[in-house]
Amino acid sequence: MTPWMKVVNNYDTCMKDVINEIEDNLEFVSIDELIRISGYSYFHFHRIFKTHTGESIKKYIKRLQLEKALRKMKEDKENITQLAIEAGFHMSSSFNKAFKEMFEITPTEYKKSYKELRKSYKDIEPIRIETIDSFEVYALRYVGECHYIYESFMKMLAFAQENSLIDDSFEMYGVTYDDPEVTDDVKLRYDVCVKDTKKIELSGEEGIYKKVIDGGKYAIFIHHGNPDNLIETYNSIFGKWLYNNNINLRYVPTLQKILNNINSASMDDFTIELYIPIE
Repeated sequence: MTPWMKVVNNYDTCMKDVINEIEDNLEFVSIDELIRISGYSYFHFHRIFKTHTGESIKKYIKRLQLEKALRKMKEDKENITQLAIEAGFHMSSSFNKAFKEMFEITPTEYKKSYKELRKSYKDIEPIRIETIDSFEVYALRYVGECHYIYESFMKMLAFAQENSLIDDSFEMYGVTYDDPEVTDDVKLRYDVCVKDTKKIELSGEEGIYKKVIDGGKYAIFIHHGNPDNLIETYNSIFGKWLYNNNINLRYVPTLQKILNNINSASMDDFTIELYIPIE
């Protein structure tokens, strides 16, 4: 590995740690703590973070907080003042202004329009509700439009094959962090994962890292068909099933368990289990 590649890998590794901290503690995230985690100076941290994500650290955090607030509005269980506080705003008026600047609609207008939209969603029921233990996976982060994620799946499969992970216990997952109807396509975050069934020493060059999938209670739904149509299934789950059954979400990422052989499955014949984290 050349010295230049070592520097790039160090940047990637420290930024993964920083982004994981933001995602795990979005409501209480501290920029000073993120700088400490990175190991870089104040100046270098901000420069490296913006190069890595395309956004300043403050803009990145604020965007995620506002997007989370919008997703929670779909549940219609908290008032706008509560959502503003959770998003780091001390005044509802500041929250309303930032929300409208980002989404071109006020929080009140959005809640009203979504209430009408909910009526159009199809009824859906989970195939089971299950409590699972946390487990470790090898993960590869993808950021961008969902249509181009196939290459990341192929890269993860190649990693699994090279390390003899593909056997009777092989499991492949996707971890979704964003709502495609909320987040810009180019900023959608997705982890392609395979379950850790043996201890592998990672070099970091391939961008693959270890992470823990949260255990807890999940409602599990089935999506049959083209993954491009997942948004319709998610809308039925989040927009109708959760609301009609007064179900509260746990705010950890949603899982997708891939039940097909990615190499041979037709896009129209995909079967995916969707694990929705609930209280």
